[in-house]
Order: sequence, then structure tokens, then C-alpha cells
Amino acid sequence: MKVLEKAQIANLSEHDLMLYEESLKIYRDIYSAEEYSRNDERVAIAKKMILKHFETEVIMELTELSREEIEALRVSE
Repeated sequence: MKVLEKAQIANLSEHDLMLYEESLKIYRDIYSAEEYSRNDERVAIAKKMILKHFETEVIMELTELSREEIEALRVSE
């Protein structure tokens, strides 16, 4: 499938290639913004859990943050 996609992209006109790359950039920007937002939400939840003295393992399970991320939040609180 990847080979077919690459072949199709290679056959695009210069104008279509520019449009493709522009749409790809927009997609990546939107994806990054969504990921950033999700991470902010997980951090906010983890901070609340830290204040309520949840164990690190529980916070890790529910927020999908790493132990290191949670410990860094503990230090900053």
C-alpha cells in the first residue's frame, strides 16, 4: 500500500503536489494541536489526583502519563 501511495504522489503535477503537501501540513498541525490538548487534559487530571493523594500507579493507569511525568508533577505541586 505504501508503495502505491508513493507512486501516486510521485506522479502528481507540481501544482497538485503543492496542494498535497499543503493539506498534509494542515493535517499534521491539527493532529499536533489535538495531541497537545489531550496531554494538557491528562496533566490537569493528574494534578488533581496528586492533590487527592492517589498512588502513582493509579494515576499512570488512568491518565496514561509516564512515572517520570507524574513524579515531575509531584515535585512542582
